[in-house]
Order: sequence, then structure tokens, then C-alpha cells
Amino acid sequence: MYTGCCRKVGETNMSKRKALRYAFPKTLPILAGLGFLGMSYGMYMTSAGFPFWMPLLISVVVFGGTVCYMVLVQMVF
Repeated sequence: MYTGCCRKVGETNMSKRKALRYAFPKTLPILAGLGFLGMSYGMYMTSAGFPFWMPLLISVVVFGGTVCYMVLVQMVF
């Protein structure tokens, strides 16, 4: 039985830890893919002549995946 939000009656922090311990290894491939994509975007921006902080700023401000690459093309050409 649910109490309103997303907690079951009697749910403890231990069951949350167990769920996190189960889910974390399954997310590692996604984390590796996002890390590779982020590094390639940073190298692409740096090779286009932008300072190293610009890819970090755009990645934080523009939350749109490949939109960051389109922004670079618009800024260069």
C-alpha cells in the first residue's frame, strides 16, 4: 500500500540501498557512452579554437544532446 508519494509503507533505507546496488552496474554502459560523447565534444570544440571552458558552459546551459554540436556549427560558420 502506498502512502501518497513514492514510498511504500514500511520501506526502509536498506531496501533503497539494495535497489541502488542492483541498478548501478546496469547503468555503467550508459555512463561510459556519455563520457565518450562528452570527451569527443570537448575535443571538437577545442580543435575549433574555443577555450576549454566553453564546452563545459554549453553542456551545462544547453541540455539537448546533439544540439551542442549544432551550436558549434552555428558559432563557427
